[in-house]
Amino acid sequence: VLSWGRRPGTTRVHHPGRNRTYDLLDLAGSCTIARDVAVSHLLDIPVRSSAWSEPPPPPLDEYPDEHPDDWMLQLGQPTVPMRAPRAMHDTLPPPDPFQQEVIAATERSLRVIAPAGAGKTQTLVRRVARRIEAGAAPRRILVLTFDRNAKASFERMVQRVGLSRPPDIRTLNAFGWDILKRNFPEERSEIVKPWLVLGSRGINPSGSKHQLIRALAEEGEPKDVLRIFDALKDHQFDPRDRAYKERNAWIARNYERLVPESFLARYPERHAGEFALAISDEFRAYEHFLEKHKVIDYQDQKLRTLKLLEANPDVLRRVQERYDEVIVDEVQDINPLDATLIKVIAERAALVLTG
Repeated sequence: VLSWGRRPGTTRVHHPGRNRTYDLLDLAGSCTIARDVAVSHLLDIPVRSSAWSEPPPPPLDEYPDEHPDDWMLQLGQPTVPMRAPRAMHDTLPPPDPFQQEVIAATERSLRVIAPAGAGKTQTLVRRVARRIEAGAAPRRILVLTFDRNAKASFERMVQRVGLSRPPDIRTLNAFGWDILKRNFPEERSEIVKPWLVLGSRGINPSGSKHQLIRALAEEGEPKDVLRIFDALKDHQFDPRDRAYKERNAWIARNYERLVPESFLARYPERHAGEFALAISDEFRAYEHFLEKHKVIDYQDQKLRTLKLLEANPDVLRRVQERYDEVIVDEVQDINPLDATLIKVIAERAALVLTG
């Protein structure tokens, strides 16, 4: 585990999934390449730091998107520099030997960990360019990002590297939405307008029949209820499922993390069970509202896609067979729903994670 700082071993992080604590090494400007790691480990819940060291130094002026050449530290194998072919109109800075190794790696699972500004995205773009120039079909390489800005950044770098045929670049939400529309036309696919959810015709947490929900809307804002709904879907709880006990138990366990501090001060942890029943009831009412208007929300673009792919193995196989490599940028933003969907999509492909 690497961290920016000046005193090795003074910063620690706790991994909640394995109940272990790790020392952070002081390796400023470094990056780890993890080769052929099991997918279940690649998609672990990210560690949460209890104390971070000071921020990284600014990048070099002549390479605004990079840190110095020693920005990456490979663990486990000696470095074997390989020169990546450059496109005719390539305007990106030349890759250093460590970036070249990521570009040329042939393992079926690869995770690249590096700090912000280390040139991760341009390295991924060069990797894509190398594969396409070696004969790979561009549309058989899937690049997934977590927002439109990251997608636009990747597309701009693809243009700078001079590729005439780009890979398939999507946000994970857009990818899920496309699967819904193409393969499950009977499913709702129109995205709900934000103003409709909390508008005069939408849900009204302030007027809920549950006193705790009304108090939550008063202590914070009505959007706090929607954020809890998002968190439930992020953890793969579908409001249409009848697994009430499991869902309610999860809400009660995470009560302190789900509600604002001001609400928690008035309604401490002894109210967790009552709150779980109330928010679960509102969760189902929210789904009835979406169904009435024949719409889905943004999390449903991924959640419904995952549930339908798992229930339809023929469609899942066709989706998996479309790609030889799946690249996921900025994977530090991942949540359990994202992780499971990516794992399902990339089951038959090489998987590259960076973040």
